[in-house]
Amino acid sequence: MDWIQTSWLLIAVSGFAAANQPTPIADLIARLGAQEFRTREQASAALEQQGEAALPSLRRARAETADPEVRVRAERLIEVIEQRNRARHALQQIVRGLQQSKEPPNDQQLTSALYLAALGRPATAEERQQGEQQLKAGGQRDTLLAGMIDRLRQHAEYSKPLAEARLQMQEFRVEMAGNRDAAWMQGSRSREPTPMQKAARSIMKAAEPLDARDAVDLLFLLSIARLPTAQEFARIDQQLKLQQAADRRSGLSDLWWALLNSNEFLQMGQLDSTLGWASHCGW
Repeated sequence: MDWIQTSWLLIAVSGFAAANQPTPIADLIARLGAQEFRTREQASAALEQQGEAALPSLRRARAETADPEVRVRAERLIEVIEQRNRARHALQQIVRGLQQSKEPPNDQQLTSALYLAALGRPATAEERQQGEQQLKAGGQRDTLLAGMIDRLRQHAEYSKPLAEARLQMQEFRVEMAGNRDAAWMQGSRSREPTPMQKAARSIMKAAEPLDARDAVDLLFLLSIARLPTAQEFARIDQQLKLQQAADRRSGLSDLWWALLNSNEFLQMGQLDSTLGWASHCGW
């Protein structure tokens, strides 16, 4: 190959590489105010993909840019990205609770618990096996768990009502830790269902079709971020069997409210409040 051919090849390769370089965040924000609607939409989509890395620039654009289109789009993107961060943190908190439990789960149980909390169903045997293999792969365990959480959040079955319920549960936990009476009384003064009541409905709806083991696990995960111990489950299962003929839903509801009144629930709220859970999204 002579030098002319080599030069053209280098130019072609460098041009291809340049074309495939990600667009800087500042340029994408400038395109939010472009004349063409398609350009504005593409810039919004690209900034959403950038995620948390784009937040500082988006906040500056919202505060400092004169163009109302840029400000409105920046505001929407900030809301979407922050909501995603909160959803990730809610699952991360469950993982932390599981790892610090009196009876920490093995990798298969941890995978199943995450599937329950994210999708509202237990993991299949194949999914449990894949999760176990992923957690035994090379790299830091926290990073591997974060990757699993992100994959579940992109899963076709990812339960948005359940995700919203998890966020409402965390907010309620913090509120309860600050003022228990005010938090409980909030719903009794209005005919409209409170966020807590909406969360309870979503969680109970997800728990109803599950078998006793998975339903109890789900209620524990979404209230106190851990699985029941063997002794706890044995007592609960016995009680549920007594109520099975009458009303299984009533038995699960009783368990749910018992968990919300537990000291463990309130202690978690105090911790969330101290950490500032809405902004404490890292591992």
